[in-house]
Amino acid sequence: MPVQTMTRRTHRMPPHCTTAERVILAGMMKDSDETIPPMVMGGLVVEDFYHHAHQLVFTTLLDLFNRFASCGPFDLYRTLERRGELAELGHDPAGWVFDLWHVQPWFSGIERWWADDFVPPDVSLFTAAPIAAARLIQWLAQRRAAIHAANELLRDARDGSMSPSDARVLFLCHRLGEIRSDLQPRAAA
Repeated sequence: MPVQTMTRRTHRMPPHCTTAERVILAGMMKDSDETIPPMVMGGLVVEDFYHHAHQLVFTTLLDLFNRFASCGPFDLYRTLERRGELAELGHDPAGWVFDLWHVQPWFSGIERWWADDFVPPDVSLFTAAPIAAARLIQWLAQRRAAIHAANELLRDARDGSMSPSDARVLFLCHRLGEIRSDLQPRAAA
């Protein structure tokens, strides 16, 4: 069997922003009452996070918030420990949680995401960055979903499970913008 050489294209990472995900989680830990409701009302869901550890922490912080418990680093650590999920954060879960606690609710380039559609005007400066970052990762999750759908279309076209006429119709729909409108960033509710 010949050895396949991997091209640069096969190593592409799906669109994501680790920094934005960490800004969101740090904001949730530091000011859950001000940060969590607008993000959840804006449609942020666990699947919007690219990294599994971030998905786990997001779910845990939401659970703590919904139980009216503190969302600080000690509470997060103890909850993950009680559930037996600490190992999913890596070899140093305590360090991971406390590094997250020290993330500043700001990252370079956030200014371009500070549109009126993303951050309500009555939100404090401290909570605006996590809310704007939430909109960013939602948009990136939509892009990942579109890439996944396109890859499925290519697979179906290659293996013959989709007729050429169906493939052409889907391609034309995309070119006409019927699918493209789903790729726009979601506005806050």
